[in-house]
Amino acid sequence: QILDFFTLFYLIAKGARSTETIHKILLGFVSAMIFLSFFAAIEVYFDWSLLSLFPTVSHRFDVSGDIYDRIDRVRTTFGHPILFGGALAMAIPAALYLIRIAKGLRGRIGLSLGIALMFLAIYKTDSRGPWLALLLSCGAMMLLGGKQLRKYLAIIGLVVAVTLLVRPGIVTSLTNMYTATRDPDSPMGVSYQWRYALYDLVKAQLRKNPARAVWGYGPESFYYLGLTTDFMLDGEIRTVKVESCDSSVAALMMETGYLGFAITALMLLAPVFIAFRCYFSASEERKPLLVLFICNMGAYYFLMTNVAIYGWGQQSYILWVIMAMASIYPAILKAESTNAQEDAARVPTKPAPRIWGQATTQPGFE
Repeated sequence: QILDFFTLFYLIAKGARSTETIHKILLGFVSAMIFLSFFAAIEVYFDWSLLSLFPTVSHRFDVSGDIYDRIDRVRTTFGHPILFGGALAMAIPAALYLIRIAKGLRGRIGLSLGIALMFLAIYKTDSRGPWLALLLSCGAMMLLGGKQLRKYLAIIGLVVAVTLLVRPGIVTSLTNMYTATRDPDSPMGVSYQWRYALYDLVKAQLRKNPARAVWGYGPESFYYLGLTTDFMLDGEIRTVKVESCDSSVAALMMETGYLGFAITALMLLAPVFIAFRCYFSASEERKPLLVLFICNMGAYYFLMTNVAIYGWGQQSYILWVIMAMASIYPAILKAESTNAQEDAARVPTKPAPRIWGQATTQPGFE
C-alpha cells in the first residue's frame, strides 16, 4: 500500500499545481470509465467480456462462484461487479461536474452520452451498495452543488423517470430486489444480514483479547483465522465458517485493531475535513469541485462499510487520487487568487488625458 497508494498520493499532491490540471485528471478518469461502460454494454447485449482475452484466474471474491445465482453481472476489467459499480458511483458525479465546466456543445453531448452509458453499466452490475452510494452522492450534489448541477440532475431525474415508465420491467426488477433484500430467508436477504453479522463477530472476537483489540491480528489475516459464527440459514440457527469479510471496516478492525482502525479513519477523513472547511470560504464558482471531492470520498467510505473494497482494485487508486486533489486544492485556490491579484496589479492604467493642456488627477478620466 505504501508503494502503490501513498506514492500515487504524493505524486498527485506534488504535481498538480492548478485547477486546470485537476480538471484534466478528472477527465482522464471519466473517459476511462466511459470507455469501460461501452464494453459493459457489449458484455450485456453480446455476451462477450474484455476479461475473456486473458487467462482465467480464480480468487476469493470471484463472481463465477457467486452462490446467489447473480452471475450475469457486468464487471469489465474489475475484479468484481461491486468494485466496478463503486468506481462508476464516483465517475458519474465527476462527469456531471465536467459537463458544468465544458465550454463546447460537442463536449457536453459526449459527456451526456457517456453518463447514459455509465448509468446502464451501473444498473447492470446488479449491485445495491453502488446504487445507494450514487443516490447519496447525487443528493448531496443537488443540495450543495449549485444551480447548474441541480439543473443537470433534474434533467437526469426526468430521463430516469421516463425510462422507468417506458420499461416497467426495470421497476419490477428493482422492487423484487428490494423485497428479496428485506426477506431474511432469500439469498439476497442472507447477503444483507451477513453484513451485520460480521460486525457482531468482529466485536465479539476482539473482546476476547485486549491486546488483539488494540493491535488486531495483522493485515490480510481475516481469511486465515478460521472463524465461525452462528447465523440464521433456512429458518434455523447454524454454525457457519466465515470465509469472507464483505466489509472493509470490519476487516480493518479485525486486522489492525481499534488503534489501527482509528489511525486509518483519521487518514481517510482528513481530506474530507480539508475540502469541507475550504467549501465555506471558496467562491460559488469553486464550490462544486469541492462538493465533488466530498461526494466521491463519501461514496467510497460508505461502500467500505458493506463491501470489501479497500486496498485492492482500480477504485482504490481512484480514491487516493481524489484524496490528493482534495488535500491540495485549498493551496491551489490560494495560489491562483494571489496570481490573479498580481496580474491585476500589473495591468497598466490609462495615461491621464490633458484638458486645456493640464493633466487631470484621475487616471483614465474621460
